[in-house]
Amino acid sequence: MFVTASGNIQTLGQQAAGIFAQSVGGGGGNGGSSSSTTTGGQAAVTFALGGLGGTGATGDTVTVISGSTASTSYINTLGAGAAGIFAQSVGGGGSSGGSSTVSATAPGTQSSSGSTTTASTGTVSGSASGTSTSSSAGQSGGNGASQAGSNGSSSNTGGNAVAMAIGGSAGGGGTGGAVSVTN
Repeated sequence: MFVTASGNIQTLGQQAAGIFAQSVGGGGGNGGSSSSTTTGGQAAVTFALGGLGGTGATGDTVTVISGSTASTSYINTLGAGAAGIFAQSVGGGGSSGGSSTVSATAPGTQSSSGSTTTASTGTVSGSASGTSTSSSAGQSGGNGASQAGSNGSSSNTGGNAVAMAIGGSAGGGGTGGAVSVTN
């Protein structure tokens, strides 16, 4: 962005900048979510993977030139919090990773189950009992993904149930561009 101003500028309102020049990079797109449910006879296995979020774009260069000498132009702001020249370049924000949810159930005579839930901490947690296993892994970033996994019942002589959920990772934020002001 390139702004050239000549002549006189006067503003009266609160936070009414004389020159406001800003470039903002677009935010990253959100990752897709996924869900999976399985109910099996002897074995039930299910897996869900959330999508990757996009990276935010870079803010462009902002250049403001106001007059060539002090006698050729002026900027006068009379309102509270009003900047004479406001020039800013902002990188786009990161995105949300995709969420995932799974559920697996296999019949059996003894009951055991495990469940995990994580948010955007990147923590891996789970529990195991008998032949039933549940696992969940979150990725951190812009806004991390959320996941949930749960198992139904299983037994040592009956079926096996396995559920796994992996949330997609969030996209990174963009960078701000160069800012130059000549007054």
